[in-house]
Amino acid sequence: MPPKKKQGKSKSKKKGKDVDPEEKLRQDLLQQALSLQGETTRENSHEKQFSKQSELSKAYWEIEKKTREERKRTFLEKEHRLKDVKDKHIINLGQYKQTIKRLLFSNQDELSEKTTQSFMEHQLLSDQHQNEVG
Repeated sequence: MPPKKKQGKSKSKKKGKDVDPEEKLRQDLLQQALSLQGETTRENSHEKQFSKQSELSKAYWEIEKKTREERKRTFLEKEHRLKDVKDKHIINLGQYKQTIKRLLFSNQDELSEKTTQSFMEHQLLSDQHQNEVG
């Protein structure tokens, strides 16, 4: 008889483990719903993080765009000032060259005049000396 007892026990175990198919389906669907709810929560969290990153990136690029425009404007202003300084320098250089030419011509005229005057005085003294000796 001992084998019968083993069968009896196994039958009772099977009856305890046997669950109504509808109940099993319900539990499976409930577990799947919980799993999907957790997944939805994670995806919502990821979406919020993505949105936050996206906003930060947009803000960063807006700031960088403004900074670039400001630097470009500053660069163009400096370039304009440099061009003005170069133009003024060229004008001043031309004026200095003209002044130097005038001074050189004036100096040359003065030197020629003094040379001519010295030569004339020398001639005059030579003539006087010739007249006195001769």
